[in-house]
Amino acid sequence: MLYSLDETSEAFLQQLKVVESDFGAITDLSAPSALPHWSIGALIGHITISLNLSKLSNASQPKKHQTQISFREWMRRTSEFSNEINLMTQGYAKKRSDLDITDQFLEGTQEARQFLEMVDDSAKIVLPAWDVWLSIEDFLLGRVVELTCHGIDLSRSIGRSTRPAPAAASLVAKLLDADFGSTRPDGLDDDVLWICASTGRDSHEDNRLPLFQ
Repeated sequence: MLYSLDETSEAFLQQLKVVESDFGAITDLSAPSALPHWSIGALIGHITISLNLSKLSNASQPKKHQTQISFREWMRRTSEFSNEINLMTQGYAKKRSDLDITDQFLEGTQEARQFLEMVDDSAKIVLPAWDVWLSIEDFLLGRVVELTCHGIDLSRSIGRSTRPAPAAASLVAKLLDADFGSTRPDGLDDDVLWICASTGRDSHEDNRLPLFQ
């Protein structure tokens, strides 16, 4: 566990407000997003899937043979399914009307808030695909990463200069600091600039970046 439930919940809720604000400024869900091959509708669909915490969490008591997985190992394993996630995201948008995408996003924000009101730090998140479990704190941290990075993508997609919530950007930036293992390159003291450069959203002259290809 890298952060407490209070820290991850607060960062998630603050960033959710930022994304909701940008969502309200969308005029065309079919327009291309800042991400290759994704429409804005597909991006919103991907965010909506991440918001469905109660379904994603499958909170339950692990079986005796199931062991705990760390946050970083979970992220590593998830990255191996990037192609499948891409296809699922594009399929989500193609199967739904603009009204469906809008309604399901709004429902997702409500469900996420309701989930966070009732969950406590005793929850363990079973990941059936790998037969392991994850702490609720690490699970929510993963949602903060998703909501922060794709919140940046959404802002750029609609031509807004919205910045992520400071609490969320700070958590994500610290994770990237640990991955980088060194002092940030010049000009990247700002957490948002660091997130964008280290994740490949912005180019940087330092050949150690981006951290992920």
